Amino acid sequence: MVFEMLLEIDNLSKSFGGVQAVRDVSLSVDSNQIASIIGPNGAGKTTIFNLVSGIYPADAGEILFMGTNIVGKSQHEIARLGVSRTFQNIRLFKGLTVLENAMTALDAGSDYSVFSAMLTLPNRRRTDKANMLRALEALEIVGLTRYQDEQPSNLPYGLQRRVELARAIVSEPKLLMLDEPAAGLNPSELAAFISLIAELKQRFHFGILVIEHRMQVVNELSEHIYVLNFGNLLTHGKPEEVCNNREVIEAYIGEDDNGAKDQEPLCQL
Repeated sequence: MVFEMLLEIDNLSKSFGGVQAVRDVSLSVDSNQIASIIGPNGAGKTTIFNLVSGIYPADAGEILFMGTNIVGKSQHEIARLGVSRTFQNIRLFKGLTVLENAMTALDAGSDYSVFSAMLTLPNRRRTDKANMLRALEALEIVGLTRYQDEQPSNLPYGLQRRVELARAIVSEPKLLMLDEPAAGLNPSELAAFISLIAELKQRFHFGILVIEHRMQVVNELSEHIYVLNFGNLLTHGKPEEVCNNREVIEAYIGEDDNGAKDQEPLCQL
């Protein structure tokens, strides 16, 4: 099947009660491209991620992934197609090691039966061994091999973010969605994270869609930026176009006490 974009969202809408969280939003991400969604709190950014990953059903519009409309598909069906994500608040499993957390992303793709799992038959053992090797490779890529037997809760916050990233890439996705992945990182962790995401793109050539408030991440990584405000797509374009846009600056900064617009470029924030 021939398709123009890896991900193409057309006129997507979602309401919660009387609140329109997303209104007629359209955007796209191609393979080997990093695109970002920015906007003030409550703009609808994470709602879009939840719609793409199947957590919420869309009220209207299409979400085309590799040419197939995935609206109405379940979370595990969408994951199997090649969509993987992280969450704004780290969601790691307590009681599981770093390695075991990374392996959980492969459970949905395991082909052994419940009977094989209960009796630990050879098919189950072979699958588990293959999954462990893939998880170890993912941990090596993100620099966590030596922590594989640790509990994630014992790791610094920045390393916990990497555990979540390892879990997201272990399934070899075609689209990686990162929801505020730099939240809570200190300056040195932030610089290392930016380098890591750039390396992952060069290595795997997957599409990456990022939600982020820290403009250093957005400006250094993104090839295209989409700006949301109150559920609407305010504008989109290259970083240098978007971060100097008056409407975007107003949405982020607003007016001072005298009603004057702050014209400081968003790139410099």
